[in-house]
Amino acid sequence: MDDSNAEEISDTGGEQTFDTGSEETSETGSEQISDTEGEQTSDSSSEGEDPLERLIKELQQEEDVVIQGFNGLFNKCKACVDHEPMRAHPTFNRETPYIDQMKLISNCLHSSILPELRDQFKAILPFLEPSEIHTEPGSRCKLILEIQSQLDQTVDQTISAYNSLFSEGVIPPDQTNDQLLKETKNYRLFGLHLGIKALLSNLGYCFHQSSMLLAESGISITRRTGRVESTRKSNLQSASLCEAILKAVFTWSKGSEWDTVLDSWRFSTRASIFDNLLDYIHQRITSASNPQEEPLLIPPLDERNISLAKLLIPILKLSKIFICRFSKIGMSDQPLPHFTEMCTHQLESLLNLPPRAHANLASLHSLLTENHLTREAFNRRFDAKIGLLLAQFRSVSLDLMFYVIPLIPDKDGFPVQNEYKTFLATWNTQWLTATQNAIKLARSTSINPA
Repeated sequence: MDDSNAEEISDTGGEQTFDTGSEETSETGSEQISDTEGEQTSDSSSEGEDPLERLIKELQQEEDVVIQGFNGLFNKCKACVDHEPMRAHPTFNRETPYIDQMKLISNCLHSSILPELRDQFKAILPFLEPSEIHTEPGSRCKLILEIQSQLDQTVDQTISAYNSLFSEGVIPPDQTNDQLLKETKNYRLFGLHLGIKALLSNLGYCFHQSSMLLAESGISITRRTGRVESTRKSNLQSASLCEAILKAVFTWSKGSEWDTVLDSWRFSTRASIFDNLLDYIHQRITSASNPQEEPLLIPPLDERNISLAKLLIPILKLSKIFICRFSKIGMSDQPLPHFTEMCTHQLESLLNLPPRAHANLASLHSLLTENHLTREAFNRRFDAKIGLLLAQFRSVSLDLMFYVIPLIPDKDGFPVQNEYKTFLATWNTQWLTATQNAIKLARSTSINPA
């Protein structure tokens, strides 16, 4: 009897010992007590916290999420630009399926991706004004986060289109046999490639500047010290550059070939690259001719080279006149046809005429300061630089005469083509006179080092 009772007690104890349900109940009870205590502690902590401080913390956290969003966009753009895979140059004769794919992607970029990117970028900029940063920060952060999410998707689409469009690489723009390819000339593809790459690079920089601006002027936990006005100015400049590059990418995707050339030529006139060099030469001549006046920061020319510097002035002016005059083609209500019969090499020479001509003119002027050269060395280098300048304008003049001017439509019955042909003939006469005068004087022994 006692043994039986002992066994029953032992069995019961065993069952109790391995009864997981009893343990879970016990543990749950403990957790509930613990949770209750935690809630009571949290409640007591919240009750003791200043509501204003709690609100500031919440806003700080939201601000940090916004900053992280800009940093994420920056890293995405930077990764594409910095880590673009090396691609082998494709063969020139592209297959039809590849050309069709390129056209499809280019159309998608022009019609949907780039417009969305432009609109989203413009939409987010007003929220970054310092005067707006502290205005309803909660709702402002939510709006920025919403636009950031849209930008994140659009930047992904842009990068995807970029990688797909140039999956086989890009041939440098020196082809002489692609004049019949129209929208798939390597001139256009190379320009579009550089444009999208520049766009992503500058967008990334603008996103980086935006995160810095918020960290400097906002209420972020990770607030950093800095000059808010300086960062704001830099951000505005980068935003303006992004908008300009976006406009250029639109032109490269669907604009006419002549439009892409005009973008470069009109930029050179807006930037006053020839005017700035002209002013610099004038100042050096003045400084050398009037040594009694207060010295300028610009070093004067040697006296024997002042005459030659003066002969560079008409060459500079004629270069500027040439660019400005032909930049007016296509500005009327009747633009030029979308494609020309020029190959990539010809179009690239037209596109880069302003910066290359300016570089040669600046190099000619710089040569006048190298007084250590012998007469033979000076003449050899001067002739080479003048010869290069003459070749550049000669090539472009022929392309304009045979491929661009014939495309200009008449205006109100007036033969505009004849006007440009007459101008080109007159300009060429003046150009040859100006360059030959400089060459003759440079070869005279009176102005050169012995």
